This record gives sequence, C-alpha cells and structure tokens, in this order.
Amino acid sequence: HFEKRYFDQAFYSHLVGDRKPNPSIFTYITEEALLTPDLTLFMDDTMENIKSAHQLGFKTYFVKPDEEIAEFLKVEGFY
Repeated sequence: HFEKRYFDQAFYSHLVGDRKPNPSIFTYITEEALLTPDLTLFMDDTMENIKSAHQLGFKTYFVKPDEEIAEFLKVEGFY
C-alpha cells in the first residue's frame, strides 16, 4: 500500500480508469505529476509491468515477494 513517508503521490487504477501495463497509464501519470521517465523510478512486483515501464524509459526495480523496499530505497539514496 501507499507509504506517504517514502512517496509524494500515488495513482490508483480504479480512480484513473486505466491499468498497468498499458502505456497510456504511464503517460497519464508522467503528465499529471510532471515526471520525466528517465528520472523516475518505477517499482512493481509484476515483471510485465516492469517491462512496459522500462520500454517507456523509466528506471525500474522489480520487487521480490516479501521484500522490504525501505532497505532498497535507503541504499539507493532515495531517503
């Protein structure tokens, strides 16, 4: 679920009306949040979604089952 202490904003497919891995959801989010894909980290636990984001130029990270992402974010300097 969305952790405000790690992220500024979250987008929910049922509110946006689109779903990953559709490229259109990534386009919507980058425009709405004023993001640049190559400067944006996309994290997901589904490889199909990771591949879609990667093809659109996002930095990606595949979250493994039961992985605590806080450690990754800390090591990579995100907080």
